[in-house]
Amino acid sequence: MKIGIDIDDTITETSEYLKVLISKYDKEYSHELSLSIEKIMRGILDTPKLQKFYHDHAVELIRGVKLKDDVKDSIDYLIQEGCERYFITSRSDMYFGNAYKETKEYLDKKTGFDTPDIMQYFEGLAINDRMQYKGYIIEADDLNLDNPKENLVHIYENEQDYINGEEIETVSLNTVGLKQNVREYIDEFYIDKSVIESEKAYFTFVLGYDLLNDMLTKSSTPENDISYDFCNMIAEDFLRSEEYKNEKYSSYEMLESWVSDNKDFIRKEHSLFIGESIDKDDKTRMLEDGMYVIDLGYRN
Repeated sequence: MKIGIDIDDTITETSEYLKVLISKYDKEYSHELSLSIEKIMRGILDTPKLQKFYHDHAVELIRGVKLKDDVKDSIDYLIQEGCERYFITSRSDMYFGNAYKETKEYLDKKTGFDTPDIMQYFEGLAINDRMQYKGYIIEADDLNLDNPKENLVHIYENEQDYINGEEIETVSLNTVGLKQNVREYIDEFYIDKSVIESEKAYFTFVLGYDLLNDMLTKSSTPENDISYDFCNMIAEDFLRSEEYKNEKYSSYEMLESWVSDNKDFIRKEHSLFIGESIDKDDKTRMLEDGMYVIDLGYRN
């Protein structure tokens, strides 16, 4: 059996500890926190001071919140019963970085278990929850009354437009996997192709001068133009990968991880790209006419 377990105020005393932090820092934010407790509780951070409070103290909240009584024993019981447990959260990196990392480390420490991937099985957005993708702010709304399998979603061009309530449009997207559906919609209708080309150029540079540099310089064709064309091709492969879509880490970190996980694939692609036979000895090359030659050494 698969069990989904919510985090905030289900297994943790999040609201109680949030009130402690609000009381502690209220004066620092001109008492705006105490006047906005309900909004903060619901994650509605619609003013610069509320956003700054969350940005500055969200990690303190995550690390300091108390686990409810008997939670560890209950999770242990689920494990003993053979249940697959998946922690569900709408926490995001929108106002502070590493929300996933901090949450997982907290749960691992408090429960003593290796917490399964929190976000892998939860790609939804609750009503009024927000996400940020490629500069755009997206807020989930109620279900679409004309199609109960879809959610209405508001799209804002930037943070300031969100605060001002100036949305670009409202669209209806499938509720299941809503976050990924939002990403795909933004990519299809909003992202300028020049942005993609700029990212590809960056990945090409990183591959050529860093991540694949050793392989390229030691190959039988270390010429810059050949290496550039190959890295450009590999960058396109990365842009189509799931790692590229992962927002939990920087694009460099995900590219580095993708290269590490696909070393054999990249080596084979490089051999094909420069005309070397994969099945033959590494010193065997294929010429343009299809003839194989063997590089045994250098003539004196």
